[in-house]
Amino acid sequence: MAVVKVNYIKGKKAIAAARAAGDYYTFREGPDQATRTWQTPEGEKVYKWKEIRTEIGQQAKEHKYTYRIVLSQEKGTFGPGHYDEVLKAAGIGNAYFVIHDNTPHQHAHAIAFTEKRMTRKDFATMRGRMAELENTLEKSAEKSAGAERTVSQGQDRGGGLGM
Repeated sequence: MAVVKVNYIKGKKAIAAARAAGDYYTFREGPDQATRTWQTPEGEKVYKWKEIRTEIGQQAKEHKYTYRIVLSQEKGTFGPGHYDEVLKAAGIGNAYFVIHDNTPHQHAHAIAFTEKRMTRKDFATMRGRMAELENTLEKSAEKSAGAERTVSQGQDRGGGLGM
């Protein structure tokens, strides 16, 4: 089951809160800490949080709402494109996010900026798109596993050199 947790910050507090959230998402303890990579709204990978920390604060200053979003799926491994697709499905085109693999379920933390307040419909859209992606990835994995079993079984039936 897909989980979407969201809260927002407005006004002057948003700048410090967005930077603090990014600090936490980046440096939080976990086995994946050394490999955490941020994704920008343009799809660029950023390997060092300090390279975008000021930019995050500027975005918070320029936009009415700053959102902290957690996107978590129960099954499968999402790539950056999957999380970007989920955010864009709800109309969020201006978001920075980082993927975490430090819990039993992979998840992403996003810091997003909008001029409008998000609605329950937006959250439902994100959950729905995540569920669709989970199902697609699961079916693809099952199909791939079935193909591997077929190849393996064919080899076990003496399909070798005829000795």
